[in-house]
Amino acid sequence: MKTVAGSETSEIVSFFLDDRRFAVPLSTVMRVERIVAITPLPKAPDIVLGVINMHGQIIPVREKGFKLAA
Repeated sequence: MKTVAGSETSEIVSFFLDDRRFAVPLSTVMRVERIVAITPLPKAPDIVLGVINMHGQIIPVREKGFKLAA
């Protein structure tokens, strides 16, 4: 990683959500996964889009409007 004299650098992961760009420190990222098909859940609340199977674990997928944790 290149640095400029007297400055600090940090590693980040950036991503887009709609038209906005976000960045988080790399140290807070557990893993990055490829997009997979979402299986819909009948009668689930509107905020739940469905579930995905990630390495044998069933993970709920929420609507993109939820707030990211700080």
